[in-house]
Amino acid sequence: MLKTQKKQKAGAVMSTRVPTRQKHGLAQMEKLQQDLQDLLEKARTYAQQGRMWDVPVLKRSNPNWLGMTVVSTGGKEIAAGDVQVRFTLQSISKLFALVLALMDRGGEDVFRYVGTEPSGGPFDALPAAWPSSRPDAPAIGGTKPANPFINSGAMVVSSLIHGKGAQEKLDRLLRLIRIISGNPTIRVNEQVYLAEKKNNHRNRAIAHLLREQGLLQTDVEEALDVYLMQCAIEVSCRDLAYMATCLANGGTVWGLGEPVIPRPVVRMVTALMVTCGLYDASGRFAMEVGIPAKSGVSGGILAFVPKKFGIGVFGPALDAQGNSVAGVRLLSDCVNRWGWSLY
Repeated sequence: MLKTQKKQKAGAVMSTRVPTRQKHGLAQMEKLQQDLQDLLEKARTYAQQGRMWDVPVLKRSNPNWLGMTVVSTGGKEIAAGDVQVRFTLQSISKLFALVLALMDRGGEDVFRYVGTEPSGGPFDALPAAWPSSRPDAPAIGGTKPANPFINSGAMVVSSLIHGKGAQEKLDRLLRLIRIISGNPTIRVNEQVYLAEKKNNHRNRAIAHLLREQGLLQTDVEEALDVYLMQCAIEVSCRDLAYMATCLANGGTVWGLGEPVIPRPVVRMVTALMVTCGLYDASGRFAMEVGIPAKSGVSGGILAFVPKKFGIGVFGPALDAQGNSVAGVRLLSDCVNRWGWSLY
């Protein structure tokens, strides 16, 4: 269970951490700042085409919110829009749970239990069910979830993280996120966690099917607790941008000498972000935007340009796939204006 925390309002709240810009390299960053402000206001109009995710605690966000922070690998920073609003990571947490599991167990072991391919379906789809009594039921690996970023794959990954119980696993994940974001105050929004746990029937069904097939490496309750708590970790655009900058910098946090995340792990998760990071809209995003990214149904998007920039975006109005409508538009416009696409 989650340790007792100071009560806070559910949903998005305002951060006390105010973004600041570095005083070096202003020529390039000032130009980007001017472009960003203009592009953001144009993209904000697309929020009208979206909808809020069907979770009451997330519906309380203002659908017109839109913010973006960009941080260079040298620590220079620009921001525009509603960047002080805090929101929960939701599926973006799956990225860093995967990082931690890979650091704990290595790729060969992790990918015995979860695949590496796009699913081609909704992120909350039920895994294939094979009755254990059937003689043709495949061995472990035959029905493993398609990738670590759909719900079933994420639950498997969270069960692979080392730790004695849900709380220790969460604490280790929080420690990693606090280091790479540079924000030691990041924590779980307990009200979001409890609200999602109360209405968790589909994820509970997924967990029981995974357990029955031998893919879940803990009991169902522990797996669900870790998964739901990690999804309720609360951040701002600035936090996301710094987390992304660590990946852009090959796993090294700006200002620290030694890598926090090993480069082979960064390489693996980067590839999965490109192919699977925006649910079943990942292919279109790769074609139209062309940088690694991971989205969440709270409206957050973490993205980065390798060796150059980390990006954090927030816009809670979503498209049919569960991605931020205005956020994707803003990323597309910025990347294409600034020539950042990898393709």
